[in-house]
Amino acid sequence: MDYELECKDVTYTYPLAQKPAIKDLNLKIEKGKLYGVIGENGSGKTTLCSILRGFAPSFYKGDLTGEILVQGKALASYEDQISRKIGYVFQNPFTQISGIKNTVFEEVAYGLENFGIPVEEIEKKVINIMQLTDIMELAEKSPFELSGGQMQRVALASVIVLEPEILIIDEPTSQLDPQSTESVFKIIKK
Repeated sequence: MDYELECKDVTYTYPLAQKPAIKDLNLKIEKGKLYGVIGENGSGKTTLCSILRGFAPSFYKGDLTGEILVQGKALASYEDQISRKIGYVFQNPFTQISGIKNTVFEEVAYGLENFGIPVEEIEKKVINIMQLTDIMELAEKSPFELSGGQMQRVALASVIVLEPEILIIDEPTSQLDPQSTESVFKIIKK
């Protein structure tokens, strides 16, 4: 069976760390399933998300051993196409906002612009995803005047609009009230 994501004996150690943050991890994730990772603060959940997205060791440096496969191919072989394969919503939505766009609409459109999608198609996709994530009323606001929960939904919309085949969300409801939490899980299930 081919898995969407597979880790084989993955160990990751941060630079200057005495022991690995993740050690000898074996993991198989099937297509179409929803998985959750739970654990105490500092147990490696965010590190795992970063590894599965390809950020560690690329951006965070450190030492990574083992094998990570995306749809049966080595993660490293995807290079520039990885954002099309794996979408990642960060634990802290404030760090996901680009900082160069003036409105929420522009922020959600930013990734599509980088992929060279035609403007007409971008507008349709952004409107659709903003309606789905219930942020249409925020379209003309600055991303930096939003509440934490609103920014969380903008970050989610900015990733989902890219239509990744695999979606990794690190603490998807950390900034949300109970009603918004329920809404986010409905979106994720779609």
